[in-house]
Amino acid sequence: MLRGIASIRLCVLGAAGLMTGMLLGMAPAQAGTLTVTVRCEALGASRFACTATTVGGVAPYSYSWNVSSATTGSISGGCQPGVRVNATATATDAVGATGSGSGSVLCLGGPPR
Repeated sequence: MLRGIASIRLCVLGAAGLMTGMLLGMAPAQAGTLTVTVRCEALGASRFACTATTVGGVAPYSYSWNVSSATTGSISGGCQPGVRVNATATATDAVGATGSGSGSVLCLGGPPR
């Protein structure tokens, strides 16, 4: 969808030399429902990574996380072995619509995976 376009006029020159026209309506980009899915994984060596995937709304998206803030849909960090990391991502699209999703992972010790 083209952002900011309200209508397009299509004109065709007919066989008899008459101009005919049609007005094609197109609504500008609208805020919609965002669905955010968060997947987290243990990387070993007391590290984790979480990725948010967003569907809906109008790209681009920005993200804020409950453990950090980022303009991308992923985070990673250190964690204590045996402790569950809970992450919630809130995505905001280009027109201000928001959606949230959560994920968790049990932190592992040992060598990196």
